Amino acid sequence: MKSKTTYLSKSLKKALTIMDLFNERVESLRITDISKSLKINPSTLYPILSTLEEFGYIERDENDKKYSLGFEYLNKSELVLRRLDVRECAQPHLKELLYKCNENVHLGILDKNQNKVIYVDRKEASPSLAIHSFIGKKVPLYCTALGKVLMLSMDDIRLNRYLETEKFIKFTDHTIVKPSKLLEEIEKVKKDGFATDNEEFQNDGICIAVPIKSYQKKIVAAISVSIHKNRFSSKSTSFYIEETKKAADKISKSLGFQ
Repeated sequence: MKSKTTYLSKSLKKALTIMDLFNERVESLRITDISKSLKINPSTLYPILSTLEEFGYIERDENDKKYSLGFEYLNKSELVLRRLDVRECAQPHLKELLYKCNENVHLGILDKNQNKVIYVDRKEASPSLAIHSFIGKKVPLYCTALGKVLMLSMDDIRLNRYLETEKFIKFTDHTIVKPSKLLEEIEKVKKDGFATDNEEFQNDGICIAVPIKSYQKKIVAAISVSIHKNRFSSKSTSFYIEETKKAADKISKSLGFQ
C-alpha cells in the first residue's frame, strides 16, 4: 500500500510551506527572505507566489516589494470560527442530553460586564419542569450551578473583586450568601469537575452543571440539567452527572479541546 506522502503535490507543499513562514513575529517577507528560508531558487518561487496572490492568499506591497498574507484568510477564518461557535456546536449534544435525561437543559456563558450567566440555549422537556427560563435570560453566578462553573474562568483578581462587590440576595433558604462559603464551593467545583445548585436559586429546583472548554483549554461556557426535587434522588445523581459530563466533553471536543 502506498504511503500518504506518495500523493503529495510538490507545488502545493511549497505553497503551504511559504505561508507557514508568516506568523505573529514575521508579518511580511521579501522573495529573497523566502528563498533563503526554504532554500528554493527565486525563479521557482515566482509562479507559486503569483498564484497565491491571484487567489488572495498572498499580497505584495508595490512599494517595498514585500509579501504578506492576504485577506482571503479572513474570509476562510470566518467559516472556521462559525463552525467553532459554542452554541452551534452544542446543538446535537443538548438534544441528546435532553433525550437521555428528559429534563430541561441549559447552555450558559458568562456576561463579563454584569457578572451574570446568560442562557444562550435551552432544550425544554416540559413547560412545568423546574426552572422557568428563556434564551437571553440572565441569572446570578453565586447561586446557580452554571454560575459556579463559569466563575472558574475568572482570574483571582476578578474573582475577589466580584466577591467584594456582588450584592448577595437570598433567593431561598439554601442560597449561599457568604463569600467565604462560596469560595469553598468553587474549590469543590474545581476538584469535582461539576457544580450543583440544590434549591439555591429556586425552591424545588436542583441543577447540575459541567464546564465546556475551548481549544485553548479555557472555560468558555457551561451546560446544565435542571431537575425538580421530587424526581431527584441520591441514586440518580451519578446518572445526571455522568450524562452531563459526556455531553460537555463532546461539545468541548467539537471546539477543538484536547
